[in-house]
Amino acid sequence: SIILTSVKTDSEVKISCSTSAKTVNKAKMNCIIDYRAQDLKMLRQLSNLDKYNLNIIQTVQKKLNKIAKFINMISAVENTVTNNHFFKLLSR
Repeated sequence: SIILTSVKTDSEVKISCSTSAKTVNKAKMNCIIDYRAQDLKMLRQLSNLDKYNLNIIQTVQKKLNKIAKFINMISAVENTVTNNHFFKLLSR
């Protein structure tokens, strides 16, 4: 499974992504990303956003996009390995 953590300090937003050795739980991660994206959309609509908060939101959006690309890449590799006859022969 993938664990997404977000920690906000006074100066930055830290997002880390770690994967287990077995597989990537894509559906769960997509759900988390969608949930976070909805939060960001709601935050963006607030009328009292200052420049600092806007910068934080934009930083988080960029990091979430990178995480989504990483998940898609891992899923593509996982699908290739799972559906490839050559890899199945090697694992026996």
